[in-house]
Amino acid sequence: MEFIDRFVNHEIINRQNSFMIVKSIKNTQAKQICILYTSSASKISIISSMYPSIKLFIYVVNNKLFVLKNGLHHHVHNTAYWFCTKCKEYFEDGEELHTVDGDTWCEDCYNENWCECSECGNEIEIDDSNSTPNGEALCSGCYNENYFICHSCNETHAIDDSGISPTGNRICQTCFDDSCSFCSNCDEVHWNDDLTYCDASDTYLCSDCYDESATIHNYDYKPMPIFNKLDTEISPLFIGFELEVECGDKDANEVAEDIIEWMTQANIDKYYYIKRDGSLNNGFEIVTHPFTKNYFKNLKIYELLKYLSHKGLKSHDSGTCGLHFHMSRDHFNSAEQLKLKTFYSLNTKKILKISRRKDAENLRQWAEVEQYMPRNIIKNRGLDDQDGRYKAVNITRKTIEIRIFRGTLKYESFKASYLFVLAVADFIKQFSAVVYFNGLCWKRFVEFVKLNKEYRTFYTYLVKEKMHLASTNVSYGVMSPAKIAKLNHKMEVVCA
Repeated sequence: MEFIDRFVNHEIINRQNSFMIVKSIKNTQAKQICILYTSSASKISIISSMYPSIKLFIYVVNNKLFVLKNGLHHHVHNTAYWFCTKCKEYFEDGEELHTVDGDTWCEDCYNENWCECSECGNEIEIDDSNSTPNGEALCSGCYNENYFICHSCNETHAIDDSGISPTGNRICQTCFDDSCSFCSNCDEVHWNDDLTYCDASDTYLCSDCYDESATIHNYDYKPMPIFNKLDTEISPLFIGFELEVECGDKDANEVAEDIIEWMTQANIDKYYYIKRDGSLNNGFEIVTHPFTKNYFKNLKIYELLKYLSHKGLKSHDSGTCGLHFHMSRDHFNSAEQLKLKTFYSLNTKKILKISRRKDAENLRQWAEVEQYMPRNIIKNRGLDDQDGRYKAVNITRKTIEIRIFRGTLKYESFKASYLFVLAVADFIKQFSAVVYFNGLCWKRFVEFVKLNKEYRTFYTYLVKEKMHLASTNVSYGVMSPAKIAKLNHKMEVVCA
């Protein structure tokens, strides 16, 4: 019979005169089909009762094809029968046929378990699909390309309706607008709580831009240093200073704005910036970018100090202000750094007088002089075991800070402090350890200053203040040649 040809992909399990039982070769889980060669209703009934496990019987009556399925007779036209991978039932070719990954699914099973991606049209299992806000189902690839889950509200949104938060997470536009804004200066995104309103520009700025634009910067403000030197200088010593001032009952911000305006007119604003200092009552510190001693005159310090005095600011008489110098640390090797600290340790009485501090206690409060004695050096006492911010010689990662001086707006006092720092730095590079002991340190230093023409104004200052005398406050008597040799060697290698 012709309709039997439709089952060429089936294996014959049982063949009788009036029927045969076949099973799909492609689908191993397929149930058996009984193909009847008779149209007798009684025979069909008998055969179907003989094989209760078979759910589909096919027969022909008057050249019309019928099926007996689940106890009901159906007339079908030229048709084929397919096996559903899910329900394991056969269904007619006239019914909706779905093929997924080579498997055949009836319409009911397909609709219960599969759907099409609304974007690319590929079939996807419903359990693996992703739902969009408008109810469409998408495959993972299309979903990830077009949608996301907001890191803030945890809801699904289109990527086109999103922004990137300051922490780098994608959030929806609503959450972005509620919590984020752009800095008006750098145009970087920041949390709203991290932006500050700037009166001068009538805009909101991030902390970095606000601090950069502020007249008085925060204490931790550290701009990229500008190293000022002459073109002819090679590997020079760079130095800079911090001068603290008090404004009294004046508005510190207004005073700072006046200073910056004056510096701009004097064409020296590129050398300075102003920072807050927590140790001051109502003041700030004026800080320079690094410069060399040959570049010193370009900073117009005489004119600056005169202007600060004219504005009524206080430094020496305030009781709170200091003058600190920073030198580039890489200009000194380890032994020279140790000799530098030793120089200040052995000349505390001279240091106190030249610092202009009112007494030794005040000096210790802001710039304690460490005691580097011969026995400690010989015992390998290093550079960093006592370092701290409030030390006379404060060795930091990149600079050596000299903190001993009281603040001043007098140019003579400022110049003396500045030249003293430079003179000591030059002196310790030229003399070995032996001059530091046996009472020779200050004497040799004064002689060095006197003979060096670039320090003659400083020597005049020493004479005026009666500090040119060769006395020192520490003496170790006459040391044996062996001890001197050992000490000198240690000064060279203790920090190597």
